Amino acid sequence: MKGFRARGKSKDHRDDLPQIVVGMAVTRDGIPVRVWSWPGNTTDTALIRQVKDDMRDWTLPKIV
Repeated sequence: MKGFRARGKSKDHRDDLPQIVVGMAVTRDGIPVRVWSWPGNTTDTALIRQVKDDMRDWTLPKIV
């Protein structure tokens, strides 16, 4: 089963291996509040767009 592993632009110069991308949103104190994962061939602009869309309506004081 392949899952999220996909060939993409490796930031550590390992284009020979399948990649995944993991992102995390944290508070200013470093407390994690959200984690995302994407296939390794997802572009940075697509990641940023999704994170902004997902976090747009969050007001952290109401969540904690």
